Amino acid sequence: MEYLNNFVITLVATIIFMTAVEIIAPDNSMKKYIKFVLELILISVMINPIIKFFTGGEQEVVKIIKNYENMLTQGMTSESTSEDISETQKESFKKNLNSNCDSMLKEEFSDMDFKSNVECTINLEDMTYSIDGLEVGVKESGIKIVDKIKININDESEETVSNEENIENEEEIKKYLSEVFKIPVEKIKLYSMGG
Repeated sequence: MEYLNNFVITLVATIIFMTAVEIIAPDNSMKKYIKFVLELILISVMINPIIKFFTGGEQEVVKIIKNYENMLTQGMTSESTSEDISETQKESFKKNLNSNCDSMLKEEFSDMDFKSNVECTINLEDMTYSIDGLEVGVKESGIKIVDKIKININDESEETVSNEENIENEEEIKKYLSEVFKIPVEKIKLYSMGG
């Protein structure tokens, strides 16, 4: 901003100087030469900032960029920031793993919808992970046949509704997940998401 102020002050001072010289100059054949020289001075004043930018301004731009890079580097190396970044990376990895699991199950069992929740331990240094448990919500599409409903209505008896929800293809789904993620079937739990 200071650079722009200095340029404007210099430009205005030059124009005032030119006007004063034109007023003082005599009206003869020399006036056109004096006007030519004054216009050259005005052009040099206007071009001066452009020349400064290409000679020294380029280094200023590079200097500003390096300062910005140093600020970013210092911010990234602080411990709290690196811990935040690693937690964000772990959460992102888990989210992607859940999404991929849902997609693979949907491809294999197209008549069902899935919602996965993978519990895993992630080591970002070695880029490895181990799955501790896998919970998958299963929602069967279409109309479901009700297995058993039993209602007893007497004077003071309670209503009893019994409907045990068994997931169709439960063993196949568990076997598929066990093969894909190379984990024991015991670590896989399926639950019905309702319909």
